[in-house]
Amino acid sequence: MMAQRARPPERASASLVATSQDVADALGLHVQTVYRLARAGKLPMHKLGHAWMMLKRDLTDLLDDEEGGRRDLRDRGDRDA
Repeated sequence: MMAQRARPPERASASLVATSQDVADALGLHVQTVYRLARAGKLPMHKLGHAWMMLKRDLTDLLDDEEGGRRDLRDRGDRDA
């Protein structure tokens, strides 16, 4: 009897996380700006290995929040946000 192989974790969770490029596209920012904001703690992102990821629900919350999104990032004094 052959055991059934489980899906790799990255495939199982792919629908739950947004990549830095996804975040950049959604916020209308350059991906390097997203990296800088993530490193500064201004975006709710986590580094997994070499990649920055954000939970899609956090991205949705950021976009839905009237005070969130690009306007909020601009108010924080980021030069190209």
